[in-house]
Amino acid sequence: MKESDNERLQHAKTTALLSVGTFLEFFDLFLYVHMAQIINPVFFPQGASGSWLLGNFALLSTFMFRPIGALIFGRIGDVLGRKITVIVTTMMSGIACVTMAALPGYESIGMSAQVLMILCRVIQGMSAMGEVTGAEIYLLELTKPPRRYFYIAMVASATGLGGLFALATCNFILKFGLSWRYAFAFGSLIAVTGGVARTALREAPEFTREKMIMLRNKSSSLTKTMTTSNKVNIRSFMWLLAINAVLPMMFCLRCIHIPETLQNRFGFSTQDVINCNLAVSTVEVIVDVALACIVLIISPIKIVKYRAHIFLALVLILPPILEYCPYSSVIILLQMLVTIFYLCGSPATPIFYSHFPTLKRFTVVAFAFAFATAASWALGTVVLDPLKARFGAFGLWAILIPLYILFALAVVYFERLEKKRDTASAGSNE
Repeated sequence: MKESDNERLQHAKTTALLSVGTFLEFFDLFLYVHMAQIINPVFFPQGASGSWLLGNFALLSTFMFRPIGALIFGRIGDVLGRKITVIVTTMMSGIACVTMAALPGYESIGMSAQVLMILCRVIQGMSAMGEVTGAEIYLLELTKPPRRYFYIAMVASATGLGGLFALATCNFILKFGLSWRYAFAFGSLIAVTGGVARTALREAPEFTREKMIMLRNKSSSLTKTMTTSNKVNIRSFMWLLAINAVLPMMFCLRCIHIPETLQNRFGFSTQDVINCNLAVSTVEVIVDVALACIVLIISPIKIVKYRAHIFLALVLILPPILEYCPYSSVIILLQMLVTIFYLCGSPATPIFYSHFPTLKRFTVVAFAFAFATAASWALGTVVLDPLKARFGAFGLWAILIPLYILFALAVVYFERLEKKRDTASAGSNE
């Protein structure tokens, strides 16, 4: 069923409102990551006891506390609604931004500065789960295919745009010697604006309908049937974990491990690496927007599968090139190609999410994303370093190839579920 012009306009406005919050979350997340070398000395100076440990904890706490945030805001989203969740999480992120921008350093208030900074990072990590997942699920339950895939892909592209602006901001501040606090003040302004604007959203109609049916049938003979229909398929949950697990590893590969080769083998400076990563992030945003448009004419699962096949070919040639190629330009080109064809569930995520019951969808999807990405960050930042120390760039195969296999199997699994549903739907319409 096609959208009317009025519906299309309303859905476009909703997508824009949701994209603001998603942009903010990833802007804040990567702003701290890229500017840790500037921020940490202010709150975790070398002379203070435990500063090294606390500084690293502040950096990683965003990912460590994501599963807790997923359980909290997933439950809120499934009980109270999608709208209130995306509003609350945006405002929480804004409060954290304001606090970080105005927070005195260690020299002024001592350990209190460290505790408050870590608390702000924890809030950012927890609220991110309600923000990103809430935006995607909201649009899933508001719109219909094929434009559903376009709207959700545009929200997903806001994550890359947030990372790009964070990196560009870091580059600008380092180049001109400005205070990092201005960046977080800017983030808080976006959060407040986005949070207020989102109060105009209406609740996702699919959630509202399912909630009313549940309340109507709660004490009727249909309760058992209703409970069965809301049961989560464990196999689907496990395969969703596999799809989400690739994301942090893809970031580490593109923006950490390949740039390390440019630094170690070709003497690239920190500024050179930032410039390369800026180019990579720009390419990522362009590709995301292009895919959002292509998905209107090509099946999103086909797009995901084609990209995965090309990525496997790149992975097979990646270590030899990183180890032996004498030209930095070839490695930069390879970095760009990995950015274009990296493993990612988008733009097929609405298909994956739709196979979970509406009234448990938020909790399941958010927790799967949070748990899988936290585990993958550990692989990309902790486990992979010893492998590279022993096997060089060839150590990448030990993680990338198994991740590809799991990802490919997961996509095939959901593709089969989708075909079964389409067949059943076609049979019921006859």
